[in-house]
Amino acid sequence: MTSRFWFSALIDWLAEMETYPILVVLLVTVGLAALVGELMIPSAGILTVVALGCLGGSAWCAWQAWYAKGNLVAWWSYVGAVLFLMPTAISATLYILPRTSFGQELFAAPQSAEELTPFQDEGQKLHSLINQHGHTQNLFSPGGMVQIGRDRFHAESEGMMIDPDTEVVVVGVKGNRLVVCPLSLYEDSRSTAAAATEPPAFDAENADSDDPSGHGRSIDFDVPETA
Repeated sequence: MTSRFWFSALIDWLAEMETYPILVVLLVTVGLAALVGELMIPSAGILTVVALGCLGGSAWCAWQAWYAKGNLVAWWSYVGAVLFLMPTAISATLYILPRTSFGQELFAAPQSAEELTPFQDEGQKLHSLINQHGHTQNLFSPGGMVQIGRDRFHAESEGMMIDPDTEVVVVGVKGNRLVVCPLSLYEDSRSTAAAATEPPAFDAENADSDDPSGHGRSIDFDVPETA
């Protein structure tokens, strides 16, 4: 009973103070701002609930301010304004704002295909240099410049220092840099890898002595004749 009394008293006070029109404008503004914020900030639907609550509250205030008093012109003007402002705010946020300089900074628009093409071409060029030979132009510690043919490229070693004018081979690409390895070290590693994959040679003379289990020994006995 008491809560109903205070609620009725609040309604009467708002009606006397002519606060409803102010609340309508305030709630519509906050509701539209929350709706726009939902499109820009991931909030798991919280801002949508706030927007719907504010717009619903503004509709109730507009009902009390105009429709309940018979001012249908103001009521339908409010309805038309809300129905116009909601899609306008959404369209402006999704289509107009991203095309402005502020919107591009805000949304961090992805690069277009034309903007990405030079970077893609550069990456393909760097990958085409893998296994190519070149010479270091300065001390690698571990980065520096390498010359391959007539071109110079930014490169880095595999965590080692390389003296200037050392013949190197391109072994990979890291970002916009080549990864190089000294040619002598590269050839040694390949030789070691090849030797590790070769099967051991079979020694026929020492097969018996090296195989104590007897599995590798040749069979040498006479088969007895049967009557």
